[in-house]
Amino acid sequence: MVEEPQPVDGGSSASIALVAPIWLQDALQVLLDGTSGVLLIGSATDVDTLLEMEEAPDFVLLDADRDSLVAVSEVERIIHAWPKTDCVALVDNPGQMPLLKQAGASLTLLKGASPQRLREVLQALAEQKLRR
Repeated sequence: MVEEPQPVDGGSSASIALVAPIWLQDALQVLLDGTSGVLLIGSATDVDTLLEMEEAPDFVLLDADRDSLVAVSEVERIIHAWPKTDCVALVDNPGQMPLLKQAGASLTLLKGASPQRLREVLQALAEQKLRR
């Protein structure tokens, strides 16, 4: 289920949407809520449902599928639907990183990365996006 977008506070935050299994969404939402410079505007358990959002987010945080072919397809669908949206993919193994970058992901991180590292990366990306 897609949550409806929230109003962005005067452009001082980059909008982000989340694609993750339901059991992981609460934890990632708490992390995103505590990340300065980003505003969570929607979440879904799969890419197709997320793409039903009317407004493209600045970023999509994608919990990429373990199957590399499926993960590549997820990234490609996001980039095709929203060419100006940056896709940050959380991957299961290092071998997926170059594949998803080639498919259009702006950044890939191993799923074992600490919450602090993920927060730092998202804050830095949001700052870059807001400066453009």
